[in-house]
Amino acid sequence: MSAATVVGETLGFESIVNAKQLTSYAGYDVVLRKLGSFKGKTRISEKGNSHIRAVLHMPSMTCVRCNPTLKLFYNRFEAK
Repeated sequence: MSAATVVGETLGFESIVNAKQLTSYAGYDVVLRKLGSFKGKTRISEKGNSHIRAVLHMPSMTCVRCNPTLKLFYNRFEAK
């Protein structure tokens, strides 16, 4: 279901050339939030396709729960 949605939303990857374009299209690219002299945290931009982000959320949480390698990475990342 997830793969079909990603392929469908990107129209079969016809205009996607590399992984960086796909990340930006999905809204997973990292941006620094800053306003004037205020420097905020880095977060995902969320300006891309919300359907792709929604359909990839549950598979990623399942991977974190079931894969010990990804679980360690996620716990370390979440602590930061």
